[in-house]
Amino acid sequence: MATYVLVHGGGHGGWCYQPVARLLRTAGHQVYSPSLTGLGEREHLFRCGVDLDCHITDIVNLLHFEDLRDVILVGHSYGGMVITGAADRATDRVGHLVYLDAATPVNGQALVEVAPEILRLANEPALARIPQSHLCTTLYMRWRDVVDLRQKANGRLWDLDTGHDIMITEPGWVADKLMLLALDAADAH
Repeated sequence: MATYVLVHGGGHGGWCYQPVARLLRTAGHQVYSPSLTGLGEREHLFRCGVDLDCHITDIVNLLHFEDLRDVILVGHSYGGMVITGAADRATDRVGHLVYLDAATPVNGQALVEVAPEILRLANEPALARIPQSHLCTTLYMRWRDVVDLRQKANGRLWDLDTGHDIMITEPGWVADKLMLLALDAADAH
């Protein structure tokens, strides 16, 4: 059975993966869905200094303190930034990276470079008047364009007609794809 660490984006907490985690656990997999420092039920811990480095450390510490190995590390949205950094710092513990409609940075790239449109919108006072569906579409289209489309050719990039919060709107689909990845990894060993 596989071990999954599910990393949420900036507007969520570990709670957003509950339906996916439940399905994976029912299938016998080990699943962790922590909330990053200052987010979700840990929002009371937000302070100056809580940043991407802090969030990467959250995940690296989880991998080390739980002694997790060959982990399938899943990042949604901003969580793509987090899993990229965590994989760099704990290469011996990560088996696979999964970007779930997520930022896919290259070395040295900041979120503002990966998704400038969303960060611009987030800083505008009119954000509350922008329909959620507009934000979802913008996030999905921007980040999908960044992904290496060669992954689609070898069956590692899937499209689904849904909103940005795919782990909430389509938990069965997400769990099925994650379990498929675990089967492929087992066959490779």
